[in-house]
Amino acid sequence: MCTYYEVPDCEQLVLHFADAPEDEWRDKMSPLYRGPFMRAKNQGRELVVGQWGMIPLHSKTHIPTSSEGKRLSTVNARREGMAKSWTYGGPWRRGQRCIIPAQLYVEPYWGVAADRKLTV
Repeated sequence: MCTYYEVPDCEQLVLHFADAPEDEWRDKMSPLYRGPFMRAKNQGRELVVGQWGMIPLHSKTHIPTSSEGKRLSTVNARREGMAKSWTYGGPWRRGQRCIIPAQLYVEPYWGVAADRKLTV
C-alpha cells in the first residue's frame, strides 16, 4: 500500500476545491504527518488538516497505541475487512469518509524480485 504522497500547494487546492485550510501541513506526506483532507460537513464539505492514520479514542498520544500501550500501525486498510476491523470498523460503519488531495503518490511494486536476471 502507498505510504508516501505529495500534497498540492495552497494555490492548487484553491483552484481545484475553491478552498484551502488555514492550518499548516507537510507537502510530502508519510504516516503520522499532518496534511489536508476533505470531509463532509452538514450538506457540504470542508477542507481541513489532520493526521494520517487512525487514532483510537483511548490513545494518550498522537501515535496510535493499543489499550496496553503498544504502538499500532493504522495507516492502511483493505476494503474487505473494514466493517469488521477493530481499528476502522466504527468510522467505516458511520460512513466517515474523506478525500485526500494528492498530486502524486508512490506505490511500491511487490511482484517479481528486482534482482531477477533476464536471459537473452
